Amino acid sequence: MGIKNLYKYLKSKQPQLIKTTPLASLKGKTVYIDTSCLIYKYMSFTTYYSQKESKIKTISDDQGNKTNHLRGISSMIKYFSLLEIEPVFIMDGDPGDLKAEEVG
Repeated sequence: MGIKNLYKYLKSKQPQLIKTTPLASLKGKTVYIDTSCLIYKYMSFTTYYSQKESKIKTISDDQGNKTNHLRGISSMIKYFSLLEIEPVFIMDGDPGDLKAEEVG
């Protein structure tokens, strides 16, 4: 869900908290990722230019289902793996029935 305008607030009140960190500096560390924000980020990119076909194409599977979020997350995981960064994906809400046994 997030906190509306949190970044803007922190930047104005505590600017020292806001910094850019090169991913390579996180080698061997665990990073926690807001999955809903990540999916939203990748869902906003729905097309790409195919040089092979010389046209703009939708990122989708053979049935026309949009897959850009899956491809984006997959690429990110591969990149993190190359950098030896362990991602932990955080999701809002209660766990589903399938997870009830694991969660306890």
